[in-house]
Parts: sequence; structure tokens; C-alpha cells
Amino acid sequence: EELHGHIQKLSRSPHGNHVVQQCIVIMPPRSLQFIITEITGGDKMRTFARHKYACRIVQSLVERCPPEQVYDLVDLLLEEFLELAKHGYGRFVVEKLLRHV
Repeated sequence: EELHGHIQKLSRSPHGNHVVQQCIVIMPPRSLQFIITEITGGDKMRTFARHKYACRIVQSLVERCPPEQVYDLVDLLLEEFLELAKHGYGRFVVEKLLRHV
């Protein structure tokens, strides 16, 4: 609850992204929906998947959550698939998608 509304800022932080990643590892997937919701609104996913630190959050969610939970997130990523594959950090998200979806 204390992280609600702070995911965007934490995910872009060199230290804060580790806090969010640890939550993804420790918490049950159903409890992670607030993170998915915070990063998928508007054009947020476009910047998250290309950000040096935030891309790690996207990768962790794809790896940890069941496909039905991250369906919308993955759908947004697939819209940008080729561009992400060519991006320095986005390519890591693409690699994770190919392994886990």
C-alpha cells in the first residue's frame, strides 16, 4: 500500500527500482496488479520499456506474473516490438517476452 502512486518514480531510480523488483519477487502475483496498472496507462509503457532502470520492472513482471495478468502489458509491448528490439534497453524487454510469453 505504501508504494501505491510511487511506482513510476521508484522504477526510474537507480536504487528504487531494486525495491520494486524485490516486491515483485516477494509478493504474490495477484498483489502486483497496482504496479501493472501504474505503468500501463497512456504512453507510460513506451518510456518504461526503454528506461535504463524501469525496463527491469517490466521484465520482472513478465517473468513473474501469469500471462492473463500481464496480457494488456504484453499487448502494449507487442505494438512496439520492432522498435524495442532495436533499443539499447528495450531489447532486454523483448528478450524476456520471447522467453516467457
